[in-house]
Amino acid sequence: MTMARPLIKYIFVLISLILCVDLQAQTPPIKSLKYLQYQAKLLPTGEVVPGSIWRSTNYDGYYEVRDKSGNVLEYCSLITSDSVYKDRVNIYDNSGKLIREESYQRNGRELRDYWVHKYDYKGREILRENYSCYNGNAKPLPDFLLYERCEKSYMYNGYEVISETWTTNFYEEGESTPRTSSSRKYDYEYKTIGDKKYMISKKVYVWEKGNGQWNGQGFNVGEWRIDDKVVYAYDDKGNEIRKTDYSFYSGQGSVYCTDIYIYDDDNRIVESITSYPRDGFGSSEYIKKYQYDDKGRVIFKEEFKPDSAETFSGRVLERTVKNRYNENGDIIFQEQYDCIKKEKATFSMEYTYDKYGNNIKKVVWLSMNDEPLAPYYMIIKEINYYEPEENNRDNTTISAKKREKRK
Repeated sequence: MTMARPLIKYIFVLISLILCVDLQAQTPPIKSLKYLQYQAKLLPTGEVVPGSIWRSTNYDGYYEVRDKSGNVLEYCSLITSDSVYKDRVNIYDNSGKLIREESYQRNGRELRDYWVHKYDYKGREILRENYSCYNGNAKPLPDFLLYERCEKSYMYNGYEVISETWTTNFYEEGESTPRTSSSRKYDYEYKTIGDKKYMISKKVYVWEKGNGQWNGQGFNVGEWRIDDKVVYAYDDKGNEIRKTDYSFYSGQGSVYCTDIYIYDDDNRIVESITSYPRDGFGSSEYIKKYQYDDKGRVIFKEEFKPDSAETFSGRVLERTVKNRYNENGDIIFQEQYDCIKKEKATFSMEYTYDKYGNNIKKVVWLSMNDEPLAPYYMIIKEINYYEPEENNRDNTTISAKKREKRK
């Protein structure tokens, strides 16, 4: 009997894991998603409800329709919770490749532009064409005319792309000869670490047209001029430990920016250093340091910057961020402290989840410099699914704590 208990416990745990995986597998794909952000309004009863629309951008939200693979078929802007303005419609082939994009006027009814995409047998884009019914002066045209045509070609080493060239032509109204054109080339180098290959270099070239005159060896039709270069370095685990960007603005390649990453034993970034060379002053360094919980989530971050805007010498702590999470991995508490201005902003977040575990409501509370928390803003999502499975779980509100001041 004693030996049977561990076996029964093992079977129970195994069944629980199987049921958990099965429930996750039954979560249907999203069919449509409506997203709106409001100012949060606190009622005398203590309930927080949507106030006025949060006017943070030209639009106040969005509505999108997806296929079962997650591709966005239609994207619409929302001016209010009910007024929908169709912005973009996407069409995909049977393999999930985007083959046509349609862009609409702000009224959501009139087609303005569309893009056509074509691919090679490896699934890489080789042609992109843009047709528009408006000219460069935003005046309507009688029909859709070719405005832009981009052709892409590739060089392979086995399955790896080692070079790709983009040639883009721009056309006047109804003309078959391009008004202007430009070409860019991208060269890549790789290195094998373990059983994977990593990019160690990317070079970007632009085509400079020649004058067409004879130079003794041939006609000067032009040449490729390097415009940008990025070099990557990795440790023996494949973690990127350095990225160096070079600028060729003056014709000669010089380091523009260097990013250095330091990892812990669990391959998590614990420190990043971004440095910019300063003539005569060494370099200016911007540093970020991270601490994690046992689930790999950032719970503390420090940001440093140069302590002098003139000499860029030394460093000063600019900002700290503290995070706490709920069991779903969402941040429920965040404290941001500006070490320069001596200002503290404290955020507390409450979430409501649907029966599939997707966040459908978020309420954010804010406290400045230890003042009592007050409703700040809220996000409401309406999610529709493909063939949703019945689930008896009710929507669950998860709060950081009570609504009184938190420390």
